[in-house]
Amino acid sequence: MTRPGRARWAAAVLASGVTLAGCSGAAPPPDSSAGPSVAPSSTAEGTWWHPDADDVTSWQYQLTGPLAVVDADVYDLEPDAVTPAQVAALQAGGARVLCYVSVGSVEEWREDAGDLPDAVVGEPLEGWPDERWLDVRERDVLLDWVAPRLQRCAEAGFDGVELDNVDAYANDTGFPLTVADSEAYVRALVDAAHAEGLAVALKNAPELVEPLAAEVDLAVVEECVAEGSCGDYWALREAGLPVLAVEYGPVEGHCGAAQSAGLVLIGKDLDLGPERESCPAPRGDARPTP
Repeated sequence: MTRPGRARWAAAVLASGVTLAGCSGAAPPPDSSAGPSVAPSSTAEGTWWHPDADDVTSWQYQLTGPLAVVDADVYDLEPDAVTPAQVAALQAGGARVLCYVSVGSVEEWREDAGDLPDAVVGEPLEGWPDERWLDVRERDVLLDWVAPRLQRCAEAGFDGVELDNVDAYANDTGFPLTVADSEAYVRALVDAAHAEGLAVALKNAPELVEPLAAEVDLAVVEECVAEGSCGDYWALREAGLPVLAVEYGPVEGHCGAAQSAGLVLIGKDLDLGPERESCPAPRGDARPTP
């Protein structure tokens, strides 16, 4: 039986250009009567989405390829690859949508890549020769550069932003960066994003979890099962925040560890196209494995 409003939702999705297909054929859209929040999205300054871990049981991480609709409470998407109409169509189906922004690196293919002074651009990221680390100690310079990106995410109707590459302190950047440097930078970014009406997803950076658990709104975590670090994000789950985890490759054998740590886990290929594998939702009695 068709749920009320489902036909209207599908019509809006098709008009926006979204593909009604998941990784294994057509997937049902999220029920507009449920979803991660009953409150409408807002981009009013000082107002943003406050996700609750209990309301997020599935997610999709897609940065390449035509956007495909899957059964997900939260989407994390490349803003240059989707339109405001597509974002609105996903939200009409009950989902929330994150805007991917790398704030700790400069990607040479971006239009604003040449807007940064050479002095703040460091070494290439390992495995990503067209992307270079940034000197996060130069907060004023970087915030001026990131601000238009955050504004575009807000104007396109996104609910939140994924702050990528904030763990520069743990990498060979060409700069003597510390955890404290990254913490100060992320705090400033959180304030800037919240002022735009955007929720903030912390990306990786387990050393920043404890000091920023009360500042951020959720987290995106890569490969924590493979690295045995899922428990490092438990402070966010204790604060009632969703932790969205991704393992690159099959998730077979990983779901139990993710459930015990309260994570919402999916399996993806490294190209982050539309295909995914999903684990069952975290258990209500989740606790990190010692």
